[in-house]
Amino acid sequence: MLESKSIKEKDLEDINSQFERNLIELNIVNMKKNDSNKIVDQLKDLSTCPVCLQNVDFSHKIKILDKEHANIHSCERRFSDLQNKKLELNKNITELKIVIESLRRLEIELKEITTKLANIEKQQESKVLIEKEFEELKLKKEKLDKMDVSILLDIISKSRKLLSNIEAKNILMNH
Repeated sequence: MLESKSIKEKDLEDINSQFERNLIELNIVNMKKNDSNKIVDQLKDLSTCPVCLQNVDFSHKIKILDKEHANIHSCERRFSDLQNKKLELNKNITELKIVIESLRRLEIELKEITTKLANIEKQQESKVLIEKEFEELKLKKEKLDKMDVSILLDIISKSRKLLSNIEAKNILMNH
């Protein structure tokens, strides 16, 4: 899922770009409609052509008015389509933002879990070392337990006597 985060972010950029183009087109269509409405308003009261100063024929006015009304109607349909597309794009943007935010939280969670796993692995390594050391100490204890203490005491006693005899000879030889 996290691998799709960069794809979703790219999709969001693309949809934002479409949204901006849609807004521009909405403004253009609205301006065209306004221009046609102005022409219609001007033609209603027009009796003489402002350029050639001839009388404007009623049938010519009707043709131009029909053409401009068709333009207005076309602009209104296009505007409505663009408004619907704008709503759809806005919905997609919102949904993608929610998905991306969710993926970001998952990414943070994954990093935390990875850190915890690394700590657990270190603790497991320490545990293995401690268990190994424990086994070594246990073996040493077993060896010591198997040794006959009375023999060791006898050896220590003989060693002390020998040491004291050597010390006595040293003292006699030095005097």
